[in-house]
Amino acid sequence: MSWHPVDLVAQRGVSRRRLFAAAADLAALGGATALTACGGQRQDNAAVGGGSPSGAPVTVQFGTRGTPEIKPLFEAAANDFMARQQRVKVELWVNEPDYYTKLPVAFAGGAAPDLAFTTSRNLLPWQHREWLADVTRGLARRKVKTNDWFDLAAQEWQVGGKQFGAPQGWGTGVLGINKTLFRNAGIALKPDFDVGWNHDEFLRLLKQVAKTGPDGNLEIWGINGWQMWTNFWNFGAEVLNKEQTKCLINTPQGIAGLQWVYDLAWSHRVMPRPAPMDPAPGGGNAWNAGLQALQENGGPHVLPAWPRQLNFEYDVALYPTGPGGRHHRFYSDGYVAWKESKQLDAATDFLAYLGTTGQEVVEKAGGRSIPAYKPVTEGIFLQNKGPFTRQRWIDALKGAKLQPLVVPFDEMTAIFNTHQKNVLAQKESPRDAAGAIEREVNALLARYTAPK
Repeated sequence: MSWHPVDLVAQRGVSRRRLFAAAADLAALGGATALTACGGQRQDNAAVGGGSPSGAPVTVQFGTRGTPEIKPLFEAAANDFMARQQRVKVELWVNEPDYYTKLPVAFAGGAAPDLAFTTSRNLLPWQHREWLADVTRGLARRKVKTNDWFDLAAQEWQVGGKQFGAPQGWGTGVLGINKTLFRNAGIALKPDFDVGWNHDEFLRLLKQVAKTGPDGNLEIWGINGWQMWTNFWNFGAEVLNKEQTKCLINTPQGIAGLQWVYDLAWSHRVMPRPAPMDPAPGGGNAWNAGLQALQENGGPHVLPAWPRQLNFEYDVALYPTGPGGRHHRFYSDGYVAWKESKQLDAATDFLAYLGTTGQEVVEKAGGRSIPAYKPVTEGIFLQNKGPFTRQRWIDALKGAKLQPLVVPFDEMTAIFNTHQKNVLAQKESPRDAAGAIEREVNALLARYTAPK
């Protein structure tokens, strides 16, 4: 794909958007269409949105983080979008660090970017504050089909059946695995070993890799942690009820999940105990140093960072099956439109592009997670050769579950984390922790009205 270079304006703070003409024609003139076999063929103006050449120019601000692994991806997408049509110019509204602190301030202050990149955990809190635009009809007018996205990705950007954003990339919480450490321990991992392994097989293998030094601390970590929601589900516990109004963790299954995490650190000695015990070998990052067999959340690090940082053979693997089955945590990131935007129609043009054709550009520029737009995943992501098994993310969709997203998600997560840490620090028993989590989360949720 050839790009026509178009300058982007990087915004260091919140500013009022500028118009390139006195009157903007905000009529939607076309929509995003599916890729032509993901071949990168340039489409006409109507096919990518952005109005017609006769429309007055409009400037849309696009909020994004400015980190080296993220900003270039969206610069490439913005350049490509502008090269496909003449009406809509895209400016990057960049704040880094503290993007996720400054963006809510901009929303609340009435000077936010028209469109913004974010993670799904922010969707409900921001929609609850009435900052986000309902883009259901806008995307439909532009011929965006939500069934072209992976089902869970589409659902995670909905509230009450309405679309309040478009997904960009997703993950299924798979493990990262240091195959070199397993080989050095004399373990020949069979192809697809992780498809059928359970907790017993997991422990049998990991105990052969983890090493304890003469001071009693781990010199080689087996795994650095355990994904919390995945753990509860795999022991047969539900985190919340269907209505997302009550916590259900204080059950034998929930208690067993907390006991499992405790035993990994204290009984089986494959996971580090709380500091100052079991300090990370290798100067603070056991995984990057090649001294950790499994990474509890491998996905976010695999695509942009691992090939540049890791000096060992690695891959990704499924979580082992627990007493309640195997359910990987599904998560995603994507884009939302500001409800008060004066350029909402043009912003929706760009949103439609980012949710479809633009994902090809992002993937070719380096990629971020697995594209939510299935034609790009099937036509590009899975076809690329790499040092890890890309199909594993797709395999992990079987039984995958959405995170228990609620309006006070961060506050709820903090409650879970606090008591799980107390269990690991031997300050609470798993039974006491499960009871405390349920009481505190129920009190928290009672202060909010669940979205309908």
